[in-house]
Amino acid sequence: TLARPQIASHPDRRLIVVNDGTHDSAYAAVLAAHDDWFTYMPKRANGGPAAPPNYAAREASGDFIVFTDDDCRPPPHWLDYLQARLETSPWLDGLAGYTRPFFINPRSLRERVIAASGVLPGATYDEVGRLICGVTAAFAVRRACYERIGGFDESFRPSGEDLDLTQRLIRSGAILEADANWWTGHTTADTIKSYLKRYATYGEGSARYAFTRRDW
Repeated sequence: TLARPQIASHPDRRLIVVNDGTHDSAYAAVLAAHDDWFTYMPKRANGGPAAPPNYAAREASGDFIVFTDDDCRPPPHWLDYLQARLETSPWLDGLAGYTRPFFINPRSLRERVIAASGVLPGATYDEVGRLICGVTAAFAVRRACYERIGGFDESFRPSGEDLDLTQRLIRSGAILEADANWWTGHTTADTIKSYLKRYATYGEGSARYAFTRRDW
């Protein structure tokens, strides 16, 4: 619903929603209310985190592909800011964004702790300020660059695909930057235990990338 004004009134924009193999009748009610302004693409089976963005990208036709995740809540200005940023920086091939807390229950102490802990995803840098990784919570890439490297490597599961894509884009010559002013809301409703497990998985994904690409 938050994204509708950013899509419906702009014929040059298209929203593609991928269901990665979750078969639940509850989706029918959502589709009935909103399927007039986005394209819904259900997959028969779960393909891991890299499969849905590739699945959607094959249907994309614009100059840029913009990714976000199902636990994110983009603000009303999200695509407008991105478009302005890209138009004023025509040399850019991609932009990596950040996330800010989106509270499901603002009175929840657990959600407040998670919001203050810095565990929500966002672009990361190395010790000399070079972009290491953009995340699909907020990531835009020139479609020609994305297609040139073959998109996400679907063998990276359950994590590591974001890091791998970012590094392959950079090494292919794509010019990427991060912008702290381009952000999306990210829910804080998961448990602290689930966030710890998620970051353990991120670590495994980083190690998998290092061994797979021989990039230490």
